[in-house]
Amino acid sequence: MATIIKPRKGILAQLPETHLGRVEAMWGLIFLSPWLFGLVFLYLMPMLVSLVFSFTNLDPINAADVKFIGFSNYLRMLQDPDILTSAVVSLKFGLLAVPLRIITALLAALLVNAKRLSGKTIFRVLFYLPAMIPAVAAGLVFTRLFNPATGWINALIGLLGIEGPNWFGDPKVIVWGLVLLALWAIGPGMIQDIAAFQNVPTELYEAAKVDGANPFYQFFRITLPLISGVIFFQILFGFIFALQYFEVAYLLGDGRGNPDKATLFYNLYLYRNAWVFNDMGYAAAMAWVLFAVAIVVTVLLFRSQKRWVYYATDRD
Repeated sequence: MATIIKPRKGILAQLPETHLGRVEAMWGLIFLSPWLFGLVFLYLMPMLVSLVFSFTNLDPINAADVKFIGFSNYLRMLQDPDILTSAVVSLKFGLLAVPLRIITALLAALLVNAKRLSGKTIFRVLFYLPAMIPAVAAGLVFTRLFNPATGWINALIGLLGIEGPNWFGDPKVIVWGLVLLALWAIGPGMIQDIAAFQNVPTELYEAAKVDGANPFYQFFRITLPLISGVIFFQILFGFIFALQYFEVAYLLGDGRGNPDKATLFYNLYLYRNAWVFNDMGYAAAMAWVLFAVAIVVTVLLFRSQKRWVYYATDRD
């Protein structure tokens, strides 16, 4: 009598049926185990612990007096004026720095990808080198370059008969200094754009030339739509970059958000609550609100890509 083998369903359907398949799966898990260990014990567990802390009044110095206070830390954020200040500073920087970084990297990629340009490799290396410099070191260099009295930038502006501003001392101007510093490291974005250019089918340009399309039309009707996936990637990670902005703001603002809280980024204010004011529970609540905002904006970006991002697998 023949044995009837019932098909496996759900998770069981994903498991290998043969002995060789089970051995390969076992070795796959063995090689994945360092990553799984890091994911569980260095990411997921600390996140869960911080979530618990956000509902307490944890003070690292007086940890014995920790108490469960419910949603008090989250409600407190609604009454904290510095939360709004730090959110506005981060939002303002992100709205300025992210688009300018993307546009500047795109222009640099177009420049070093030009057919008539000789020494392309040298220019690509020169554009990419600043990205290898640590953020703190770049911040120290820029404080010298943008020094209102002895810096080269104001000296060059002075040759035009214009008095240069106090880049990192004026609350109204410092955001532009930070944006210029962010534009210093456009190398990775430039490399991504160059790789995207090389994936655009050349026959599309040849057909456009036959139809009489000029280079300007070709860029906006062919190149830009076909590299929109890379631009989406840069927008997404640029947003994450703006949320995590910390080192340079800490350096230039003396860790206090100077001048006049103009560098009090959300991440810096979170750090001050955790390690300066020892209000770890409140800082944990801030971190989870930041995480929630990042998730919401990420979801909105992914939903918006259906309208303006083109992928090679799209049929339309």
